[in-house]
Amino acid sequence: MNESRRKALLWRVPLVTALLVALFWGIYYLITGSVPVVTSVQWESKTIQIPFAISRWTDVFFTPLWAFILIVFSTDRRVLGCYKGEYSPRLDLVTVLIVGLTFGLLIGSFIGLGYGAFFGLFYGLLVELFVVLVMVLLAALTTVLGVGLIAIIKFIFSRSTWQTGWHWLIAADKQ
Repeated sequence: MNESRRKALLWRVPLVTALLVALFWGIYYLITGSVPVVTSVQWESKTIQIPFAISRWTDVFFTPLWAFILIVFSTDRRVLGCYKGEYSPRLDLVTVLIVGLTFGLLIGSFIGLGYGAFFGLFYGLLVELFVVLVMVLLAALTTVLGVGLIAIIKFIFSRSTWQTGWHWLIAADKQ
């Protein structure tokens, strides 16, 4: 990835994530009339009280930060250890780390902070292979179906198809 594209991604992706999160919480506010706040955290069997309430509107600020960190880790050659397009095991490590942490955060938000970080990271590492395989199969399937659909459309709208159909319809002599 060249440096100008990387610099563009470093501000565009966080901006889009901030707008999407703000849109989500804005719609949520319009439907329910309030945005949730966090006043306590469930940690295993204990409940930890936070001295102040944290509104979910803070997601608008922290989600772009998370996106920025992901882009920095996934595009910086010094972090990845690969130069001139050569393979690096660090690239796999960074990919697994990003996917694992993402799954950890997603699952952790449903399970809770106590089990989420531990379970989510390992779940993400184990599921990554399955997700990648499914995505490759879906990409291959959509490519094949897309090419087939284009071929069918070209066949249907080709002049020779309509001429042949018209000649068949009017029972014209073959010339």
